[in-house]
Amino acid sequence: MKKNSKRLFTIFLGVLIGVSFLLPNLIFAQQKSSRVQPTFCQRFGENFSRIGQRIAEREKKIEANRQERGKKLSQRWQTRDSRLNQIRNRWNERRQQHYTKLEERAKTDTQKQAVIAFRTAVEAAINARRAAIDGAISKFKEDINQAITSRNSKMDAAKEEFKKAVNAAIEKAKSDCALGVDPKIVRQTFLTSMKAVQEKFKNDKLAAEKLKDSLKPIQATKKAEIKKAIDDFKAAIEKARNDLKAAFGE
Repeated sequence: MKKNSKRLFTIFLGVLIGVSFLLPNLIFAQQKSSRVQPTFCQRFGENFSRIGQRIAEREKKIEANRQERGKKLSQRWQTRDSRLNQIRNRWNERRQQHYTKLEERAKTDTQKQAVIAFRTAVEAAINARRAAIDGAISKFKEDINQAITSRNSKMDAAKEEFKKAVNAAIEKAKSDCALGVDPKIVRQTFLTSMKAVQEKFKNDKLAAEKLKDSLKPIQATKKAEIKKAIDDFKAAIEKARNDLKAAFGE
């Protein structure tokens, strides 16, 4: 009897944490009527009170994992922002060196004015490109956070609905046991309810976890905005370069 109760506890625990739903017929194998009822009904409440504690522990672990993923995502973004700033600082230094060389080459007033105009145009193009890219990245992060929040909310809602349905099935089984309903009928009713609950939870979980699908348009938008910023920058630089060449007679 003790062995059967332990197996029953293990199987029900797997159901409640949403890992799998396997209730082998061995758990409720045909036994003499004198043993069936104590196995299912007498141990029913005790098993599920212990499982409730396990579920609470599992939820804490899930929340800790969720917080850790958020922390890693934030760190990843900080690393990328730092790298981008380093690249921009290097280009700023090189650009200043280039301006200095142009100023040294400029001999006439026209050439000197052309260098000033070129420098102004380049800086304006760079500022516009950076603003557009920074805006695209910021919007991307915001959309990613919203997608994650939406997924988490759906997962939480599915989990709570699952727990309520499981509790309802448990209470129904307890009530039937108390009323003296045939344990075989109690068991079958419980199994039928749990299979339906598990199937719904599985479908809700799959729907909530479609994060990759929601990320595709977000990534596509960021890519398009960055490409436009770069194309606009190239066009502005090309014009500034041509104007400078004309002033130097090249």
